[in-house]
Amino acid sequence: LGAQAALKRQPRSKQGEFLTNAEATRAFAWTATTRSAQEAMEITFPRSAGWANGCFWEGGCREGKVMTQEVVAKWVEGELLGGPDPFVGHGGKVPVPWPSQTDTGDQLGDGQYV
Repeated sequence: LGAQAALKRQPRSKQGEFLTNAEATRAFAWTATTRSAQEAMEITFPRSAGWANGCFWEGGCREGKVMTQEVVAKWVEGELLGGPDPFVGHGGKVPVPWPSQTDTGDQLGDGQYV
């Protein structure tokens, strides 16, 4: 399917907090972190190289809230992953959409989305 057709197609499954048209969903064990979100961001964007601060209307852009590395790291640790098990609603497992195609590595197949 082309990109336009995929976008028009209804998602086949709704797994927790995401919608996808992938054929399957796999669940993986949630493990404790080995570094903070800030440390991971510093490894990924050393000295902010390649990082672009963002400002989103829904996220307080009007009030001047800019998504810096520090703001995003605090959000990841405090809101996204805050608490002992952010996936308790899924039995402690992390639901991940999974393609039926075998040649995509860890990517979804052609025309699939999350």
